[in-house]
Amino acid sequence: MNEGRFENRDLHNQPFEDGLIDVPVKRFDVDSPEGVLITIKQFENDPERIVKVSRKENIYRFSLDNVDPIESARTIEIQNQAKEEFEELNDKYGVSVTPFEYKTVRDEETNENVLYCISEKIHGDNLIVKLKEKEFSNRIGDIEKWLISLTNYFKDKYREGNHYLGDVANIGNYIYGHKKDEIEDKLYLIDTEPVLVGLKTPQEKEFFNERVLKNLLAQIEYIEKETGKELIDVHKEYDDLAKDALGNKED
Repeated sequence: MNEGRFENRDLHNQPFEDGLIDVPVKRFDVDSPEGVLITIKQFENDPERIVKVSRKENIYRFSLDNVDPIESARTIEIQNQAKEEFEELNDKYGVSVTPFEYKTVRDEETNENVLYCISEKIHGDNLIVKLKEKEFSNRIGDIEKWLISLTNYFKDKYREGNHYLGDVANIGNYIYGHKKDEIEDKLYLIDTEPVLVGLKTPQEKEFFNERVLKNLLAQIEYIEKETGKELIDVHKEYDDLAKDALGNKED
């Protein structure tokens, strides 16, 4: 699925002083397949860069610990670990991630630091939208490979018992499209917010069972419903993941 090495880099040298503008977009998930209108930002003179503003409450929303400021050593370490996780997701598991960078910026309204998640724009449609297109069913093989890779990612992360990326299982965070300099469309993960969820404590593992297992199965079943295809191989991988997690719970 993935071609070329993942690049987590500065996309441009354009300063923030050049100005950001609000851009209305739709956010999709399986519970809101028609989409909900939200606002993101982009550079006024560089529409190929999308900016998502992330506050400390966003980054720590799945954490059982205290919320630390954006500029704290702990939050910076989370950013660095998230970059490594996204790179691994791209390089090892073949899940294409849009190139991105993080920048800490002072919010004038709240007078506190926020994190700008700046990513390269992907031209295309949200996966939830594409699934409704009859001709897209021809690409179900690609979607099946992606789901198997994603399930294997969670399986490995659970066995490692460290942490995992919190938002990568939601199919509404993927766009089927291309970067400006590309011709062929493929599936891209566009949500690169540094949200890590731990797997070290019994409470964290219980959270994984309650949230990730149920959510991943809901995504698989939604794709099956929309395409009319039974994803047998995906279910086999999912069953292995569930066996690991729930078997650990019983122990």
